[in-house]
Amino acid sequence: MQAINLGLSVQRMFKQAWERYSRPVIWAVRPILNWSLPTDFTYNLIDDAIEDSSGVVLPNPEDYWAGDYIYIVPMGVTADLRAMIAAGYVEAGTIEVRVMVADLPVVRQAHAIMIDGEWYDVTEAASRPVGAGVWGQVHLRRRS
Repeated sequence: MQAINLGLSVQRMFKQAWERYSRPVIWAVRPILNWSLPTDFTYNLIDDAIEDSSGVVLPNPEDYWAGDYIYIVPMGVTADLRAMIAAGYVEAGTIEVRVMVADLPVVRQAHAIMIDGEWYDVTEAASRPVGAGVWGQVHLRRRS
């Protein structure tokens, strides 16, 4: 019974924080296998583009991506994250967000994440506190 109440309390607190931050979201682009690419086109990881065998790049690739919008509570660059960046454990350009623990699988599998028009890669996505799985802590590194 207490676990149910804790879950509802966490959801309520997350929603309140999300609303205070003006309801931010990330767009998690699903893995390439979920994209609906036209015949003869494939994703080229090196060029980060959708191309055919002749190297012709598909215009408007976002028309073929599959993705999910996920509510976040932005944490930015926290003191702990700054310390990890300074120590060289985490790359510069990394930010932290919180998600509901139920959204962690989508975030972990994402090909890429978009926040406010900027692209990021997921470098860590873990439930916190460890063992309790109350929320998801996600580190995102800006793509260059």
